[in-house]
Amino acid sequence: MVSGDSTSGTLFNRPPRLYESLPTDEVHIPSPPPKPSPPSPLAWWAIALPIVGTLIWIAVGVTTGSSGILFTSPVIFLSYGATVLTYFSQKRRYERSLSERAEAYEKAIAGIRGRLTALHQKQREIRNRKAPNLNQALAWAEHRHRRLWERGTEDEDFLALRVGIGSLPSTVSVKLPSHGGGTLEPDPLLQMAVRLRDEFAVVDEVPIEVPLLKVGSLGIAGPRDLTGSFARALVAHLAVHHSPDEVKVVLIGAPERRREWDWLSQLPHTWLDEPVRVEREAEINRLLAFGPEEIHALAQYLYETLNRRESQVELLQTRGQQISFPTPFLLILIDDLARVEREAMMAPLLSQGPRIGAAALFLVDGEGDIPRQCGAIVRVVSEDKLVYIEAAPGGATHTCRPDLLDRGTANRLAEALFLLRPRGTGGPRELPTEVHLLELYGVERPEDLDIAGYWSDARTDKIPVDKGLRAPIGVARGQRVLTFDLHERGHGPHGLIAGTTGSGKSELLQTIITSLSIRYSPSELNFILVDYKGGGAMNVFENLPHTVGLVTDLHGGLAARALIALRSELRFREELLARHGVTHIDDYYRLPVKEPLPHLVIIIDEFAELALEQPDFMSELISVVRRGRSLGVHLILATQRPAGVVKGDIWSNSKFRICLRVETPEDSQEVLRRPEAASLFLPGRAYFQVGNNEIFELFQVARVGGSYLPPEVKVRGEKVGIWIVTPEGKRELVAEVGGEETPAPPLPHKPPTLAEAIVDHICAQVDRHSGMKEILARRRKPWPPPLPTELHLPDLRAGMRGEGWNGSGWQPARRWMKPVVGLLDDPANQRQEPLTLDLGEEGHVLICGSPGSGKSTLLRTLILDLVSTHSPLDLHIYILDMGGRALELFKDLPHVAGNVILPGEQERLRRLRRRLTLEIDRRRELLKGDNLKAYRGRHPDSAPPAIVLVVDNFAEIREEVELLEVLEDIAREGAAYGMHLVIGVDHPNAIPPRIGGNIGLRLALQMTQSGDYGLVVGRTGGLIPDPVPG
Repeated sequence: MVSGDSTSGTLFNRPPRLYESLPTDEVHIPSPPPKPSPPSPLAWWAIALPIVGTLIWIAVGVTTGSSGILFTSPVIFLSYGATVLTYFSQKRRYERSLSERAEAYEKAIAGIRGRLTALHQKQREIRNRKAPNLNQALAWAEHRHRRLWERGTEDEDFLALRVGIGSLPSTVSVKLPSHGGGTLEPDPLLQMAVRLRDEFAVVDEVPIEVPLLKVGSLGIAGPRDLTGSFARALVAHLAVHHSPDEVKVVLIGAPERRREWDWLSQLPHTWLDEPVRVEREAEINRLLAFGPEEIHALAQYLYETLNRRESQVELLQTRGQQISFPTPFLLILIDDLARVEREAMMAPLLSQGPRIGAAALFLVDGEGDIPRQCGAIVRVVSEDKLVYIEAAPGGATHTCRPDLLDRGTANRLAEALFLLRPRGTGGPRELPTEVHLLELYGVERPEDLDIAGYWSDARTDKIPVDKGLRAPIGVARGQRVLTFDLHERGHGPHGLIAGTTGSGKSELLQTIITSLSIRYSPSELNFILVDYKGGGAMNVFENLPHTVGLVTDLHGGLAARALIALRSELRFREELLARHGVTHIDDYYRLPVKEPLPHLVIIIDEFAELALEQPDFMSELISVVRRGRSLGVHLILATQRPAGVVKGDIWSNSKFRICLRVETPEDSQEVLRRPEAASLFLPGRAYFQVGNNEIFELFQVARVGGSYLPPEVKVRGEKVGIWIVTPEGKRELVAEVGGEETPAPPLPHKPPTLAEAIVDHICAQVDRHSGMKEILARRRKPWPPPLPTELHLPDLRAGMRGEGWNGSGWQPARRWMKPVVGLLDDPANQRQEPLTLDLGEEGHVLICGSPGSGKSTLLRTLILDLVSTHSPLDLHIYILDMGGRALELFKDLPHVAGNVILPGEQERLRRLRRRLTLEIDRRRELLKGDNLKAYRGRHPDSAPPAIVLVVDNFAEIREEVELLEVLEDIAREGAAYGMHLVIGVDHPNAIPPRIGGNIGLRLALQMTQSGDYGLVVGRTGGLIPDPVPG
């Protein structure tokens, strides 16, 4: 039951409690034996009259001298005598029967008395074993008796505290015999049964216990020396019977009584599981306070705790859930009422009490000082007399001999329990306050991680991907490594993570990503990381080989784009599985196929803000991911504030939930459907829940976010502090050792985090593995990165060589009239490629965009690519620069030859109109119904050049009616003749329908109204350009 732990004290195992039931016999006292029938009364007159008659008859006979009378008269008198003798004989037999009946009944009563005596003794023994005296309680503590801390919250005697020895009603019922019917007077022997019943109605010399859960707070009045001894006894009984993880003892006392209560500082029931800070940065380690500042700090902590518990209970009640009371129960011993009665903690303590897991013991001099809300009072009269009275109408009243405990014995008890902790409860004291991921892998450096070995299928301890995705992420109770399994067969496939600022949520996400990346190769597992707030926590994994998408923004059309890409990925996976005749990724992994299909883990941090800003996106995302369950697609959602955003579909689809510290019980309830996470304190402390509490345990997250220093750097020159903890729970530095060794080598200006160091190590391993490099080169990117905010035309044309000007002459255009104008983002097909506009096939281009959206830049790019790939003999360009003169720079190009017309140049417009009119007529005659492309195929040396008319800010020429007529002709039939329009407008309504209706190629940049996109390109499926020029 007891085991040593050199770092954290002694663990005590609480075995199952063995219950002894009090006898509840019904003892029936039998009825007395039937009464004997009394003899018939002797009728003396019936004898006397015949005798008188006989005497008269004798007298007459003598007088008459009759001799017969002398012979017959004796016979007559003898018969009368026989009658009298018979009567007295019957009376004696009757009286003897009554005596025998009484003796028999007394014998029966004696037998029942013996049985009742035995039953009373059994009650006495059971009650004393259940609530032993202080000497026995001390022996339990000193010898680690199996019954130490045996009472649990589920027991009916939880927090029933022994106050002394007295009398209690017997649990054995004594039933009197029935009197029966009739009107005969009662049998006198029945008084023996009544006396027997009354004699055994109560059991004396048994423990009297206060049901603290029933009465709530208790007032204790009497002489100070007696109430102090009595209160020590109460606490001693509590400490022996109740585990410190289920009951905490709080003491608030006057400074002058510190020595009287210093024994409590060794009692584990007064220790906080973790230090807490309250106002003024006061640190609380023990639940003991003496003096104004300590009392105020502790009272503030209690107020916050009780307030939070009250909110928890109310929340559960509104949800129709029941909870007996929050734990650990707080027994608050107040030995300085004057200093605490104005503190805010008193209101919830006295009004709610056991409902919120708290009760108080008030030590006062007189009953008049006891707070009115106390449910019972104890009057300690003397060492031999205590009176207990419950305040409720009809409440119990007891007079007994009190339990009193001296300070020496109290110290022995505290020393016996010092550093003793319950084993296997999952309490915080079984957890480290900090643990690093490398410790879980049993190494000191990232370089010691055998990445290739972990990724190898030959590793004997590796769980196949079709059976698990397991990785350690922290330490659970009993120093047990918590292994997280994202696989559908384990804790996955989807989950929910919550934690407020500073709780360690980002660290947990980094730990999950890092640990899974250590265990599984990029061909087995990939990540898409979405940081909706763009806080940078995910940036460390940008170069991780497993990362196939890093998204820091889902505003505007990026959300719709993400859904399109995800649907496309699911479609690809479904088609791949179908080609191999399976429907589940696990079955695919069992096939002898070489094409990797890694599990895809989508992690979205701060999804709450995403859900509030784009609720339709979240609903659609959940729907899409639900389809991906069998396709190896996993979703992990993380947030700081879960209240109001964890809808039913999110919660029901999240098989696992990890909740670190959250602000309110409501937040905890949203994630766990339990309020406990609101009480967490340390960063990295979290509850791990799977399913409907199939797994529910507390653990400490392994860190990867702290600065990493190699062991040789950390050890050298390091000083170690030696601290003591005072009885008040304060830490004091008493000495420092070490620091004399050779100074450590210079540290980097900014040491990497452990996550960064591990990622670097993984990348280095991949660089050394040629096979892995080949796999990474061929891997698909299901979530292409968003378009860059800036592009350069030479970069887009990097692979397009062998055309245009080569420095000495013009090479033929390989892309006839197909200018490159940008980068095409095609999430539906999960690709990005240069965007070309096929003017030869489509004819004309309309570019729409609000001012500043990048129309002129796009026109520049189009012109520049055309003039770079087509000789001046193959291409003529006319430019109407009606905007900000952004196209004037092209006027000296041979393809343009000065044909840049600016606003106000009306004469040049008229000349251009005439030239275009003539050119249309000339080409109509030349081509004779043919098109320029076919004509060039037949007559490559004599074909006319293509003509491109570029109009920037078309609205400026809407009043040029004659010019518009020419443009209408070009729009209608010019494409066949190699004459093309490229028009830029702010709004599609700025271009006449007879021109716009003949333009097939349309581009929409940033528009003023979202509905304008439909006017330009039709339905967009929710995709709209980002508010970025271009």
